[in-house]
Amino acid sequence: MTENRPTPKPAPGPTAKWIRPADVCQIYGIRREALYPLARRGEIQMVSLRAPGARRGMALVSVESIERMISRHAAAREPGEVAKEETLR
Repeated sequence: MTENRPTPKPAPGPTAKWIRPADVCQIYGIRREALYPLARRGEIQMVSLRAPGARRGMALVSVESIERMISRHAAAREPGEVAKEETLR
């Protein structure tokens, strides 16, 4: 006998091109407060989708830009060196 279970919604992951900041935090472990300064400095790509005239919108972060930023930070360290939290601020 089979049970009728609802199919779980797939979590955003590396296959998505753009994800919400909360998903970046969950998937990559980067604090939300660190995302906006990273975007202002041009280290990651972030866009805000807004209706014309709206003050608020939906922020989306490019997965590719996050992974490039992580790779740059990893390449800048010596093998075995532990990253400091200040590196991502």
